Amino acid sequence: MSEKIVLAFYGGGANDAVRGMIAAYGDALSSRGLSVVHVDMNEAEIQYAVDQIASGQVAFVLTWLGVGQDLMVTIGEEGERKNVWEAFRVPLVKLHGDTPAYFVDRHRDIPRNAVNLYPASEFVHFRTRCLPNERCMTAVMPLIALAPIDRSTVDVPRRRNGKLVFLKNGNPPNQLRQSWNDRLTPAVARLVCDSLPFRRLWRE
Repeated sequence: MSEKIVLAFYGGGANDAVRGMIAAYGDALSSRGLSVVHVDMNEAEIQYAVDQIASGQVAFVLTWLGVGQDLMVTIGEEGERKNVWEAFRVPLVKLHGDTPAYFVDRHRDIPRNAVNLYPASEFVHFRTRCLPNERCMTAVMPLIALAPIDRSTVDVPRRRNGKLVFLKNGNPPNQLRQSWNDRLTPAVARLVCDSLPFRRLWRE
C-alpha cells in the first residue's frame, strides 16, 4: 500500500482567509514530509476525498472549525447513513481560532474521533467548562509564525501610538461599540467600552 495522504479541507470565509490558513498549515505539514492534498468543498472534490478515505489512503484530515464534520456516507446493503470519519475511523483534526462561545456545535464531539486544536490554553479551559460532557482529544497548538519580522526593523513608539485596526472583520470601531451597546445590558456594555484595551479605539 502506498504512503497515506493528509487531506486539508477548505471552507468559505471573507477574503478567502480560511483557504489561506489551511494552505499555510498544509505547507507546514508538507515541509515535514507528509503528502498533503487540498480539498475544496465542491461536490467533485468531496467525492474524491470520500473515495480516498474509503480506500484507506487517508491518515487524517485537517479542517478549520469543523468544516466537513457532518459529512455522511451510505454503508452496507441496507444503505445505513453514517458519519464518514467514524465509519472509516479517520481522525478529523479541527483547528479552532475562537472559543466555543462562537459556533458551539463546531466544538462538540462531531465526529466522535475528532481532535480539537486551540491556540491558547484559555480556550481549552473554556471548552471544558462550556461543554463538560464532550470527551474528544483536545490540545493547545502554538500558532505558526508567518513572515516573521525582525524586531529591530519595527518602529515600536509609532506602533504604540498608532491607530488600532480590527484586522479580523474590518468593522469600524464606532459601529462595533454601538453593536455592543445594542446587544449587551447597559452595565456590561459600559464595562466593555471602558476597559483599558479599547480606550484608545474610541478616539479615532
